[in-house]
Amino acid sequence: MFAMRSICSTKTPVRLLFIALCAAVSSTFAMASESTKYFSIKMQDKLIGYAVVRGESTRDAESTRWKSESVTSLKVALLGKERNTKLQFETVVAPETRQPISYRMTDTTNDVIRHVESDFDGTTAKTWTYRDGDPKGEPKTLELPEGTLILGSNNFAHWQWLLDAAKQRAVEERVELPVYLPDAGQMDQFELTLEGPQQTEIAGETRDCLAWKFEKAKLSVLVDAETNEFLRLDLAAQQTVIESTGSDVVKLAQKSAAEEILARHFAQSNVVFDDFMSVRALTVDLDATVIGSGVAGDPTGLSTVMQSFDGKKEVDKIRGKFIVKSVDYDASKSLSFPTSETDATMDQWLKPSTYIESDHGPIVDKATALTREAKTRWDAVTAIGDWVHQEIAYTIADTPSARLAFEKREGDCGPHSTLMVAMLQSQGIPARLVGGLVYTPSFGGSFGQHAWVEVNMGESGWIAVDPTTGEFDRMSATHIKLFEGMGGVIPTSIKVLQYDPPNRESTESDFAEARPLAWELGKSYTFQYEQAGKELGTESFTIQEVD
Repeated sequence: MFAMRSICSTKTPVRLLFIALCAAVSSTFAMASESTKYFSIKMQDKLIGYAVVRGESTRDAESTRWKSESVTSLKVALLGKERNTKLQFETVVAPETRQPISYRMTDTTNDVIRHVESDFDGTTAKTWTYRDGDPKGEPKTLELPEGTLILGSNNFAHWQWLLDAAKQRAVEERVELPVYLPDAGQMDQFELTLEGPQQTEIAGETRDCLAWKFEKAKLSVLVDAETNEFLRLDLAAQQTVIESTGSDVVKLAQKSAAEEILARHFAQSNVVFDDFMSVRALTVDLDATVIGSGVAGDPTGLSTVMQSFDGKKEVDKIRGKFIVKSVDYDASKSLSFPTSETDATMDQWLKPSTYIESDHGPIVDKATALTREAKTRWDAVTAIGDWVHQEIAYTIADTPSARLAFEKREGDCGPHSTLMVAMLQSQGIPARLVGGLVYTPSFGGSFGQHAWVEVNMGESGWIAVDPTTGEFDRMSATHIKLFEGMGGVIPTSIKVLQYDPPNRESTESDFAEARPLAWELGKSYTFQYEQAGKELGTESFTIQEVD
């Protein structure tokens, strides 16, 4: 069971290392005839990748264009499984306005290849997203505001254009920039504030810099104070730094060992539960950072049928007390099935979206077959949930795609959940992806990032179910919801205050007080996992501090 609850992600962990930052560079060098720049990518001060950016001016019969080609390489380990990602980009823009003309991206992550292509015609963007070998299909079309810039995910050829535009358009050292995110096929608004000057060491050289702050994403970008050259990007929430450097970064990154990056998504629990799956009530003090789509979530979304929240949510920071109680759903209250959804507010939870391919033919067909005998909505929910739980093997996935999980019959909690959502939506049942923290015996007892599903059950509201762990009629109260949609959590600390039922050795009241850990501070402990006499792996941890 430990593997199932070890760690999950609602995102592609590598590709969303830089959520909403859709990075890039080129300007000071962008107007030269040719140029090459190198960038190091570090997480927690450890080198996990690099980027090489090249630009050139091209001319046809009608106009001059600027073309940027770049490669971003990332190498990390996810719970011991090495993951290699190579992102190849080509972007063409108008040199004076930086208005995008075309964008091409190929993402090769282990054995999965994905393409994103965008073409721009005036104020309209057409974007195709498809897997290698599949037809492009119909594009997603979006009208763009005047002056829109482009910012591709983990593309270090675009930031400079954005920074040049910020410098040109700023009023009293503040600017709002409309930005098109091709990988998501949607618009965003960047509100930047200029600060400085300051001296900073970049690649061993002290530089006079200015800093652009983007509070929404909690990031800071340093530029050369004189030339406006992009030098460094700090994303504090994800403990990630991208910095201009020399060409030797390529060899250094290629030689470096894959760094384990998921440990930061765990927080040590001060209580080790005897039977965490049976916990029906839980009170915790929590301090965490939300990354991804959850950043913009309304604090009211932290209070649900299962939990209440008393604290503060400031952009991506969540601090306060959560009280979570398991809910036994009364199936007799379920709507009939099939039903026609008449509530217009549910429309957004019935449409296909990125990684939730609810219109994919084989997914629709399988969901239809599974629910053929269903008389109620709850019958349909449990039929689909049970199938996902039983048929989708647990493994750390390269993508949270529902379609890929269906085809490969494997994935972690992200693919389990996106697949269940897609199958439910295909049958006209409003469903959504949610995530937060859940207790796991990994790392000596901890709370780790996890994803699950909420299903709308009419008057009963949104009911939470977990296809990864197989919890449907009642879900463990160790699930703490922190966001909706694609995202992740970096917990700073979590302290269990109360829980029910008490651990077996407790003789106190039915609502036990939290007990301290039995391990010594500063001492290293190692555990070995075995199944049927076969060693599956080991786990080592050291507890440095308990609040």
